[in-house]
Amino acid sequence: MFSINDELRMFIATGTAINPVTQTNWETVGVKPDVAIGADEALEKAVEMANKVVETNWLTEKSRREVEVDRLLTLLQKVRLSDKPLSDVKSTYAAKVSELVKQLPEPDRVIAEMAYEYWDKEPKYAVFLFDIAVQLNNQNMYFFAYWARALAELNNMQQAKNVIEQGLKLASDKEDKDMLQDTLADLEQPVVGL
Repeated sequence: MFSINDELRMFIATGTAINPVTQTNWETVGVKPDVAIGADEALEKAVEMANKVVETNWLTEKSRREVEVDRLLTLLQKVRLSDKPLSDVKSTYAAKVSELVKQLPEPDRVIAEMAYEYWDKEPKYAVFLFDIAVQLNNQNMYFFAYWARALAELNNMQQAKNVIEQGLKLASDKEDKDMLQDTLADLEQPVVGL
């Protein structure tokens, strides 16, 4: 220990650092790189190696996503073909579907697009999907409007009105409120058959 002044002292190491595992001293030997290559080729080699790692990771992620999508579609097919009441279908499948769909990018849009496809042909299935879409994103008022329309297709007007009222409570701008009010007015119009 060397005293520089009354408040500062300094220690200068004079020994060598020995790696306890390899029993070598890297300070005098240097470090051997994993890939020995010349300085001129180092950048190209680093980019090449990084690309291989990224490609491997991407292929792994892609196959994982494909498995998740297949599981989701299989589960949704069970929902679609179920003849159980909507409340039973929801209690059985909603949590599983919601969990699987969250693995996808923009999950609310994925579910809503499926629901839009079926809302007039298979309203029970669409109601199930819109319910999940609203749980994932309750700020899209079109989800509420189509959810209510699908409920109306099932002749469940009271629940359709409740969905519109729920959307009106959450709607923040005038256009969304007007659209929901228009949807409610359309639903309350009696259907005249020829």
